[in-house]
Amino acid sequence: MFHARAHVLEAWTKQTPIDVLGVGAPVAGVIALVYFVFSPVVGIGYALMQNHRPYVWFARAVFSNVVSSHAQPEVWDRLFSGAEERPWVIVWFKSQGAIGGSVQFAGVSPSSRQLLLVPSPGVPQSLVRFDQSGQIVEDLTAKAEGIWVDVSSEVVRVEILR
Repeated sequence: MFHARAHVLEAWTKQTPIDVLGVGAPVAGVIALVYFVFSPVVGIGYALMQNHRPYVWFARAVFSNVVSSHAQPEVWDRLFSGAEERPWVIVWFKSQGAIGGSVQFAGVSPSSRQLLLVPSPGVPQSLVRFDQSGQIVEDLTAKAEGIWVDVSSEVVRVEILR
């Protein structure tokens, strides 16, 4: 590059024509270096970063108390994330019977296990409350837009019906 600059400056000061090969060859070399060497190296480096994710390893090493290494998808996440159809669930409580409805939203990791149960439009008894024996006690379809359930220690089990 310096040779090309010196060539241009010399032609300017002496008022002589510029030799195109003297100036263009170094510029063409730089362009070829960028396109044929630097770009593939950056692309391969980016692919390796996405594949091996060293930034996650670094974050876990530096911020070990903040970044959990156990933040992997769990069964709960696989059941409710990305489902095209909304499953109908019955959430059984220790002392209060159960609530049944169609799942609108589900809290996935790392949040707590939460469900938003809603009635299905045009379907009677699609959001209901059960007693301990499993009999429908109350039809909440017309009364409520939805019920937010926090799946905590008060929940015995969650039945998922498709």
